Amino acid sequence: MTEMQTRPTQKAPAVVPEFDLADRIRKAMRIAGYDYRELAERIEVSKSSIGNWVNGVTTPRRRDLRLLAEACGVDLEWLMFGYAGKEGLNRSTGR
Repeated sequence: MTEMQTRPTQKAPAVVPEFDLADRIRKAMRIAGYDYRELAERIEVSKSSIGNWVNGVTTPRRRDLRLLAEACGVDLEWLMFGYAGKEGLNRSTGR
């Protein structure tokens, strides 16, 4: 090869990040605009419980996950498992 010719660059494989429950709780809170105190008051748990969930120290009970999803306006299946159920794909656009 001459100086002007270059080898094609190889693209690194695309990375698909995995989000755990703590990440999804953080994202849901950000979407809804809640801080720890506001969400704790809304779903009637302690502020430290919210902190423990967000930091992955403890896992919320199913009841608390349901209340959290409702309060933040996110799909419960997405919050629990990382994917949206058929009805929760995009509530705002219907897609």
